[in-house]
Parts: sequence; C-alpha cells; structure tokens
Amino acid sequence: MTDNWTDVLNPDTPNPGYSGRKLDEYVWIPKPKTALREYRLNLKLCKDVQEERGYFNDELVGEYAVEEGNIYDGKLEPEGYLEKYEEKDVSMKTYVSNIRMFIRIARFLGWITVVPESDSKYLLTDRGEVLTQFRGEFPDASGGLEEEKIVRRSFANLCFYSVNDDPDYWNLKFKTRIFLNMLSFIRDYNFAHHLELAVTAFTLKDERDPRELEEKRNILDGLRSGELTLVDAFEMNDFPLDESTKNGVYDGPKVLLSFARQLGLADSTYISKMENSDEVYSIYEQEYETHPHAGTPRVVYQITAEGEQFLDKYMSRKKIWFDEL
Repeated sequence: MTDNWTDVLNPDTPNPGYSGRKLDEYVWIPKPKTALREYRLNLKLCKDVQEERGYFNDELVGEYAVEEGNIYDGKLEPEGYLEKYEEKDVSMKTYVSNIRMFIRIARFLGWITVVPESDSKYLLTDRGEVLTQFRGEFPDASGGLEEEKIVRRSFANLCFYSVNDDPDYWNLKFKTRIFLNMLSFIRDYNFAHHLELAVTAFTLKDERDPRELEEKRNILDGLRSGELTLVDAFEMNDFPLDESTKNGVYDGPKVLLSFARQLGLADSTYISKMENSDEVYSIYEQEYETHPHAGTPRVVYQITAEGEQFLDKYMSRKKIWFDEL
C-alpha cells in the first residue's frame, strides 16, 4: 500500500498502480466467479483463517479452500493439487488468483478491509461477519436478518473507488456508484446489452456532473439511432478495440449483471422473445456492423419491478466523495 497520499489524492496525478488491464478511463472490475452462495462460503473460509491467524490473505485462504474442497482439480486430491503448484510463482497459482479476485470484489462491497500498515493482510468487516451466519441456498434468513437485503444494500453502496480498495489502484476522477448507474442506464433505455454499458455507465467518472451524464447518454442515443457503431463508441472512449482490451472491458458489465440477476434486480431476455424483436435486432445489426470480434447479440438485460424499487430507493441518496470531505 502506498505511503504517498499526496499523490494518491491528486486526481491529476497518473497512478503507477494502473496497467493495461486496469484501464485509467474505465471502471475495471475483476472477473471472479459470481455465485453469491460461493461468496458466502469464501467469507466463511476467510473467517476460519482469521480466527486461527488473526488475519487472512489470498494465499492462505486459497490453500484452505483447496484443503476444504471448495476449489479443486477434478483429477487430483487436495494434496496433489497444492503440490502441483508448490514450486510455481504465486501469480501462477489458480486457487490464489480465484480468491484474490473475490477479495477485491468483497472489499468494494465493504465485507473485507485491509489491516492498516500491513502488506496484504485482511480482516472481515462487521457486515462480512454477519454474512457468514447464513446457511444453505442464497438467499437465506436468520436471526431476523435477510441475506438478500444486506447484499443488495452492499451493492447499492458499491463505489468506484472504495475506501476498502488498495489506494495504489485509486483514480480520484472516478466518483460513481457503478452498480446503480449501470442499472439506471438499463432502466432509462428499457433494455441494454453489456457492450452498450461498457461504453457508457462503465466510463462515467463523476455521476454528479450533468454534462458528463449527457455525454454518455448521447453515446447510447447515437448507438440506438444508428448514427454510431460500437467501434465509434469505443474510439470515443479512447479504447483500441483489440483482443487485449476486449478481455478487460467486456467482463465488467457481465460480472455486475450476473450479481444483479441473482439479486432479482435485472433479467436477461432473449431478443427473439421481445414484442419489438425486429426493431431491437435492427438496432444491434447497425451497432455491430463494423465490430471485428462479435456477432449480433441474442440477449439483452432489463430491469425488474424490484430493480425499479431498488433504484428509486437508492439513486436519490447523496454520496460524500473524497473531494467533499
């Protein structure tokens, strides 16, 4: 973790923590598994390690997950799986990478926090501890608490960047509740495909800036009217539309949309089953006309009635950002 807070808190200072995968102009979301029941199980693994050692990290929890059978290689026993990677660098250990991505998402959600002045040592927050109490399929209810309500609230408060995330990754140009803004774009346009969200909601930096919001909406308006293609939209956001960018930019919306579906806030809909399917197909044929990597989509995402209520409840709430403290 950085010691130079003056530079970190200056939004005009390029952050050395960024790389090609963590694009400076884009909300980069890691691509972990997204089953919320599995997240709960991982929190329990973290709790077990924390109770034994006083903290946990990705390597300790990853090894424990293999021992407990939560992460496995179908051809190997746990001991053999760990031995297979024993001499490899930690970056090559898949079970560590899986937990590392989970930890970063959980930090965004306020379930895990870093031990101050430590090198990648973590603790569960109070909310993370509460989530370990639930059992069985997601969502559960126990002791007067409803798991789904707690998790929904966590996603409503998911900010980019989170105070629980490593300051080496911060870019203070971003002041956005990405999950809420993603759902808001879907609601306002009745449906959306994940690439439309990638070039709008996921490039929105300051949700308080009406001019920037209008710029992003103009992009989606242009895509829907046929004035812009996806190639145009990517270029407007300074993304070279090649395979390396594809791997980072395409995944973020998919990850958060998976969570939204599990929470009952959004649904995936086959275009062929929509009443206006011909119109929707026509929109995407124009959008994808010059796209080098993908065919016309078959599925779009729409807000549920509960998603509407969720947005009405949380979008009007004011967030206090770093520059307002």
